[in-house]
Order: sequence, then C-alpha cells, then structure tokens
Amino acid sequence: MQLKEADLLEKIETIGFPPLKVECESEQYPNLLSKRKYYPDAVLKFTWREQAYSFITELIAIATPQNLFLGEQKLKEYFKDSITDKKKYYPLIVTSYLKPSELERIANNGMSAIDLCGNGVVQIPEKWFIHRSGAKNTFPTSSPIKNIFTGTSSLVARVFFSKDSFGSVNEVLEQILLCKGSTSLPTVSKVLKTLQEELLITKTKTKEIKLLDPKKLLSKLAENYQKPLLKRKLIGKVADLNCFLSQLVSNAKDKEIDLVGLNPNLYAVMPSQPYIKIYTSNLEELLTEINITETNRFPNIEFNETAETTIYFDKHYSDGFYWASPLETYLELNAGDKREQDTAKQIATDLIALKYNAEKE
Repeated sequence: MQLKEADLLEKIETIGFPPLKVECESEQYPNLLSKRKYYPDAVLKFTWREQAYSFITELIAIATPQNLFLGEQKLKEYFKDSITDKKKYYPLIVTSYLKPSELERIANNGMSAIDLCGNGVVQIPEKWFIHRSGAKNTFPTSSPIKNIFTGTSSLVARVFFSKDSFGSVNEVLEQILLCKGSTSLPTVSKVLKTLQEELLITKTKTKEIKLLDPKKLLSKLAENYQKPLLKRKLIGKVADLNCFLSQLVSNAKDKEIDLVGLNPNLYAVMPSQPYIKIYTSNLEELLTEINITETNRFPNIEFNETAETTIYFDKHYSDGFYWASPLETYLELNAGDKREQDTAKQIATDLIALKYNAEKE
C-alpha cells in the first residue's frame, strides 16, 4: 500500500525522532492570509527536555530525487519570503526513506529532514544538531522506481549516450529503433518518467527531453550492468583475420543474424589484446562455410553466442565490421579486470562529455 501525506504525519508523530518528541503543532499554516503561492503541509513541534522548536514541514510520500528536490525548493522559497518568521520556524522535510547522500545534501542546504525508518538530521543553528543514518528502508513499496537500468528497459537510458536531447517521447522511441533496439512507446514513457524523477533527465518548458546528468546516468548503468548470458563460447584461430571478419559480415547480412565485435581501441588506448571478441545471436549459422580452427593455443578470435539484445544496441560499422558502441564497450570493460577498467575510465571521460553524441551530429 502506497503511503499518503496523512499517513506520514500520523506515523511520524507516533515514531518520533528519539530523543526528540514529535507532534503536530498545527495544520493551520503560518501567515495563511498572506499572498503566498505556496503553503507548507504542516507545522511540527520537536521537543527535548525543556526545549521546543517549530518546523515548517513539507511531507513527501514518495521519496524520489525529483520529489525531494522540489520539496527543498518549496521550502527555500517559503523562507525567502520576508513574511516568514525565521526566528520562530525552521525548514523540515518528512518522508518515508532518506538515503545517506540525500541526508547529506539536505543538511548542507541548512534544512532538517527525517524519515519513518529512523534516519534524519535535525539542526537548529548553535543549539541542536542530531544526525542519524544507515537504517534500512522498511517502506520499499513507497517508491514506484524499479530497476530500469537492465534489460530492454535500459535501452531508454542508453539512448541518451547516442543522442542527448529529443523533441518528444516518440522521438526517443524512433532513436531506439534506429539504433536497432526493440521496445514500446508505453515502456519508453514509463522509463522516461522515472529518469526524470531521478533527476537524470529533464523536460524543458518547450517539452524538449534533455539529458541532465550524464555522469550519474553512466554510473547507474555501470552499477546495474550484467554480462550477457552466453549460450555457447568458441575460441579459435584463423589464418587471415580481415578476410574472416568480412566473411562474417556477409553471412550475418544474408542470414539476418546479430553480429558485433568488441574493439576498445576505437575509443581508447589499450594494450594489445590476445584476440578479438565477437558476439552473435546464432554461432552455427554465422560460421556456415567458414573455416576456423577451434583451439586455446595462441587464439586470435573468440565467439560468444547470446540472444541478449543490449550488446548489439547502437553498434557502429567501421573498417568493414560491426563494432560495439562506446557505451557498451565501456560497460563491458568496466566489469573486467584492472587493465580493462583502466581503459574503461578513458572511455567514460568522453561519454560524460557527450563526445560521441557530438560526432554524430
């Protein structure tokens, strides 16, 4: 069951924020008759021993980054108003759950915030400073955010590293299809909503959908990256690698088979690799009438058969072959050994700077 603002108010009065006692002092907003555009949700009184202070409170039922940010902005505007008695009232956010990073940001902004799980920061300049974090989220259903950074849903997040602004939801879908991805308009719309709530993208007044935080988005994709599930692996040796790759492209086109190779040196400087890594959706069909010696002794090529579509998304055609996108190359290297991770850092810098997006324009 999703929490409502009334539930937050009732529960926080019951739970409190030990050693502080919390009670609703009034649901009548201070200066109600003034010409304000915004009025807070409640006034809470915190009491400890003989001391008591009142807080203008913003109740946030669903603790998404966007909702927290908007709550902070509302309180900031309220306390900018010369009518507000800043000696009598202090700003406070109450929500279901607060991450340590969110608490730190709110505290740095001079505000207080508490949740229903026991996390919070309460500060009165030169009088109180109580900080508590680390309690687990006991209200996981209070947020609609699901993992949109894996599987087909991740294509919506990934596409912003192909193009970082769109005129509409339909344009996002069109770009995904152009990059050989497969999804639906409802899925794109839902994922975009969550990305906006996470403050990863923004929608301008002109309805333009723009990437807001490429560094954070890249981090989210990396944290949730899962290596493709392989059906089969083949390591071997071929006499003429360039000719062999050309034959693979020909077979892939004729038989409509997914094909892509991993070539980090397209995007970064990496020490020589022992062999080229190839992904395909159908290894048997791909190797029809092609000679390859299967061996682990001095191999120069590795095949991985997988049906997972993300590996083939936004692949690039260069020097006669299909190569994985800068993003996919980064994600795979970042999940590898130290040498691969060092190379991944080089690519990350360019991804965050949206270098590869600019090259397409």
